[in-house]
Amino acid sequence: MVLLTDLQYFTLINSIIDISSSSCVIFDRERAFKKSTFRNRMILASPKGPVTLSIPIIGGRGIKSPYGEVLIDYKTDWQKNHYRTIETLYGKSPWFHQYQPQLKILFEGRVDHLFEWNLACFKWVIQKLNIKMTIIDQPLTSNSLEEIVEKVDIYSPSNYWNIEKKSFVKYPQVFEDRTGFLANLSTLDLLFNEGPFAQNKIESIIIK
Repeated sequence: MVLLTDLQYFTLINSIIDISSSSCVIFDRERAFKKSTFRNRMILASPKGPVTLSIPIIGGRGIKSPYGEVLIDYKTDWQKNHYRTIETLYGKSPWFHQYQPQLKILFEGRVDHLFEWNLACFKWVIQKLNIKMTIIDQPLTSNSLEEIVEKVDIYSPSNYWNIEKKSFVKYPQVFEDRTGFLANLSTLDLLFNEGPFAQNKIESIIIK
């Protein structure tokens, strides 16, 4: 199966499950940028519940550019702030320090376009999950591909945790004793809590 889906900032767990069920994933850089989505935000766990980290973009809410042309706003040092927040939230998680060095390097690299940054984050995640697949991020010029299934914006910041008839990966979380289990967060949450066992968690849902 070839999946056409939205390229998110450190992809949601259920989006990774959808992608892992495919042989090829397509990210459309020419489609109009959609606001209030996971294209420039991710959800993590905190002692008070879910917390959102958002990437500032030039043009803000009024932007009407194609996704591939959206520029990141570096007026604030958002990368340092995001990395420090991740370190604060997950510093005591079982596997954070295994991924910390490479994650820090990723956040130290400046990328002008949001699409390119998210693509780098996506490739980082699937490498850590040992997921191998074909990634297409250019306009399609051939009809030779197998049937394309479209799942764009299935998950939004208002419904990501409460999709009907969806199975959620369950695993111990850092602040679960205070907040209860928080479903379908950024894949970073799964990696920091499950480490090399994260792939097995994802595969268990795919098999079902």
